[in-house]
Amino acid sequence: LTNADWNHGAAYHRQSLGEIPGKAHPGRGSSTDFYNVSMYSKSEIRTGGEIFVDYGENWADEAEDEESETLQKIDYDRLDEVVDQIIDFMEKWKHELDSSSKKQEVYDFIVRDILSAAAGPKKGPKLMSLLPSDPEQIHKVKEAGGALLYSEPDAIRDSEWLESNGLCLDNIAVGASTIEGAGRGAFATRDLKKGSTVAPVPLVHLADKTVMDIYEVEKAVDEDGSDMWIRKSEEPVGKQLLLNYCYGHRESSVLLYPAAPAVTAINHALEPNAKLVWSEHAFHHKDWLEASATELSDADDFPYIGLMMEIVATRDIAKGEEIFIDYGPEWQAAWDQHFKDWATWQQDGSVPKEWPLRSLDLNEEYRDKAFPTKTQLDVAPLPSGVRQMCFLVVKANEEGDGKVWVDKVTTGGTTINSDNLFDCTIDEVVTLEEGSFNYTVQWDNEEDENIMVYHVPHSAIVFVDDAEQADEMNPKAFRHNIGVPDDVFPTAWKNLA
Repeated sequence: LTNADWNHGAAYHRQSLGEIPGKAHPGRGSSTDFYNVSMYSKSEIRTGGEIFVDYGENWADEAEDEESETLQKIDYDRLDEVVDQIIDFMEKWKHELDSSSKKQEVYDFIVRDILSAAAGPKKGPKLMSLLPSDPEQIHKVKEAGGALLYSEPDAIRDSEWLESNGLCLDNIAVGASTIEGAGRGAFATRDLKKGSTVAPVPLVHLADKTVMDIYEVEKAVDEDGSDMWIRKSEEPVGKQLLLNYCYGHRESSVLLYPAAPAVTAINHALEPNAKLVWSEHAFHHKDWLEASATELSDADDFPYIGLMMEIVATRDIAKGEEIFIDYGPEWQAAWDQHFKDWATWQQDGSVPKEWPLRSLDLNEEYRDKAFPTKTQLDVAPLPSGVRQMCFLVVKANEEGDGKVWVDKVTTGGTTINSDNLFDCTIDEVVTLEEGSFNYTVQWDNEEDENIMVYHVPHSAIVFVDDAEQADEMNPKAFRHNIGVPDDVFPTAWKNLA
């Protein structure tokens, strides 16, 4: 059913929103620089169609790890070909198959004996179960769009179901926050009445917030002689950035991560225009609010996203207005202290007074102008901690030496993918008629070969921060979860009181 895939490359082309290049403000490193990841459709998705992505090989249940037992897309494609052949066969010999018993007998022979035998003892029964038992119904497989959709009729919902069960995701959009130094914010895309839902917030529950702790590690060797990493001490040296996006409570070990678009861009205000409440939607499992924090950690009983909150307008909100919620008194106190500490750190030199340029700043600067060539960088090097890289998929150059850049979109994929990101230097820039640019680059590939690649588009070149150089790696960056009010947070989860 996979019909979409992640477009991680979009994060490299993200627009700079609310950034202040060169300014060392207290918000540095408190929000992720890796945003704007999107999805693209790999095939046509009908109205009401559910979106499916491939979670990867490691996600499959151990019981179905063997490829021979699990139906692949190619199996469904071949079954669709068989369905077409059965329909053609039945039509061609319809006069000979003039009774329902004859037609049923032939159909059973094709499906049970020929198809099952050809597919093997493991896949055969599964394929048989996808087809109707009555030959008069075989055409419905084709009408449904193939065996896969026929076997999963709920993968496409009608407008009535969507109206009754769906929740609007596009009431807010991300933009530059009106708060200086906050970076991104969320803004109303339409007028929202008091009490209306601003955004649904499905939640990933984390039963033990110590998973956010960061430790210093060192390399060691296990009993088999393999490399491993162990903690230098049991004392945490920091918190993960993800903590800043999670909802929590001072008296609980439970954290809730909001898995909804644009919601994580909603900022704090002491006079907010929205608030968090528990959803009344059928998706939300109210009984989970009665479970203990220890019970929530049981992946067998609570294995998926089953909790949902909603952000609700506390007053009328006009289109274009920024959305704010109250992060709570603990968050405010922690931010006030961080603000004071930041000034002290700047005075003692542990935090610079001028912030170095990052890849985000440079990508914004070069969004509409030519990237610098190797010759230009020899004269004016990039800032420390930033490198130039290219998304490269290539083919032989029929006009001479080197390679030619390939756009995988023509084959249903994308070249702008982190798997295709390599170090490169620009040898030549060509200005195109439409005002964009084309490049000849030198690719330093994994075999340490220097390959010239021609016709590389502007969109295939980006600046990237070196490892541990992004703002969020700053050890003095602010870290604190968003607070859920006492009267909203479940009593059963308050295990640290």
